[in-house]
Amino acid sequence: MKSKNYRFKSKFIAVLLTIAMTFGILITPSAAAVIPSELAIGNSRTFTHDDWEIEIAVTGGWGDALWGFTRLFNVTITNNSDKVMKNWMLAYDNLHGNIESHSVKVEETSSGLKYLKNMGWGGSIEPGSSWSFPYSIFNPTGLPQNITLVQEEVSVSANDYEISVHVDNDWGATFNGHFILSNNTNQPLEFWEINLETNFDVTNTWSAPIANLGDGAHRIEGTTGTNTHTIAPNSSQTIGFVGAKANGIVPEILSSSLSRYVVNENVVRGVVLGDNVESELERIGELNEGAPFKEEILFDEAGVVYSIDGKFSNISVVDSGTALNSLGDVKNLTGINNPTTELRHRDTFANNTIGYKTYLFEQVYKCNLSLTL
Repeated sequence: MKSKNYRFKSKFIAVLLTIAMTFGILITPSAAAVIPSELAIGNSRTFTHDDWEIEIAVTGGWGDALWGFTRLFNVTITNNSDKVMKNWMLAYDNLHGNIESHSVKVEETSSGLKYLKNMGWGGSIEPGSSWSFPYSIFNPTGLPQNITLVQEEVSVSANDYEISVHVDNDWGATFNGHFILSNNTNQPLEFWEINLETNFDVTNTWSAPIANLGDGAHRIEGTTGTNTHTIAPNSSQTIGFVGAKANGIVPEILSSSLSRYVVNENVVRGVVLGDNVESELERIGELNEGAPFKEEILFDEAGVVYSIDGKFSNISVVDSGTALNSLGDVKNLTGINNPTTELRHRDTFANNTIGYKTYLFEQVYKCNLSLTL
């Protein structure tokens, strides 16, 4: 009886050892994975421009390459110009993962390219000042090679806003009043600036800063630190003030011009894709050598690829699934991150005369893309 029990235990231990050895064999190849050296805690990279400087630093983290790791980053934007930096936005050539942060927003252009945008507070940076924000990423791929600011000031059409002046109390040469600025669009009016020509002078305001430029000229700004920096779609904002005028004059706005700060999508595209478009085209050409049909890349007016014609992948394409997988070779060119999740098969067209099929995909919520083979 004792001998049987011993034999049972020996077999059981042998099985455990076999399982352990099996798992050891399976794990060994993955154990060779390492975290990129540039993501070592304490490393940083700085990008310098005449008017600004941006530093991204690795400030902390945990985990390992085998089971996954998290890195904490801190970005500091310094305004080296003599003007206020308004509604700052950043684009990376490599967002290096899914950003988690309560201090910055991840936005997308109309073609699905990602960029970072301020949360409202800290959206204006004074000359000689800096603003920093942290974020974390699980399994980042490295530090960006290029970062730049992508906001720009644009004029608002006269049909898209209204500005009016109202008198609350009139004491002859002085009065209390308020402006009402209305946003007539379906988009928020962020970090706006309006220039006014009036028949009166403004001596003091509340709700938004105003500059008296003399001779009835004024500039009012929606900036950080006030509750007026963003006017919601189809909404308005009231700005109170104290004014001075000649006796008997009815305060009027003689003329106005409004501007706001928005993302420049062309700059985002240039930064995010960079030289990748050119290099991907070269790579497609190499992969396409000897193919019966040469590659043909078609762009729309916004510079977004909507059709790729030709053999450009070493993946054998036999159906819509493998056609979709083959797009991984040109994901930079198409401006998407993951073809298998961002594209869906819509239709297939076969031409039996010359022997090829066209697989038509549509980018979810965005645009169409066709692949002809």
